[in-house]
Amino acid sequence: MKTLLVLLALVSANIATAADRPQWTNKVPADTPKILYFVGRSPRVQTEAEGLRFASKDAREQLLRQEFGTTIKLNTTQTETLRDVSMDSKLSELSELILLRGFKQADVYAEKVKEETEVWALYSVPRSEIAGEKKRIVELQSQKRTSSTEVLNTPSKDFDNGGKLLRDVFTGGHV
Repeated sequence: MKTLLVLLALVSANIATAADRPQWTNKVPADTPKILYFVGRSPRVQTEAEGLRFASKDAREQLLRQEFGTTIKLNTTQTETLRDVSMDSKLSELSELILLRGFKQADVYAEKVKEETEVWALYSVPRSEIAGEKKRIVELQSQKRTSSTEVLNTPSKDFDNGGKLLRDVFTGGHV
């Protein structure tokens, strides 16, 4: 009987409850002049590792939305064959360009609920890192615009002589 009580005490000590949760799981810590905080939360999952992946992704997405907004670019390609027409769309987010240096896990809390686990992850990031990344993104976009303009305004040797290449392509070289 004594062994059973010790075993029950150990098991109950390892199973966290809502009353045991750290305060940051219910309320994100206040940002400081130098640091921002984000709390990611997972849905109920089978393992703590899987929950941590969800919680980390959630915290990262919160940071991206709050500090960088959401910029989505839609590229659509239409392909037509004798049998059908298909259209492929590809969404790409600005977030693919963002490098989150200094985005650090400060704490993790996991809670067992029946057969599943819920995970919360607290992350911090220095404001200086965000400011530096915003500056880098602006410079990168500026470089892309400059490069595109240069390509459009640079005469190509292939198109000199009154568009000889185009004429050869369309006439098979016979004029």
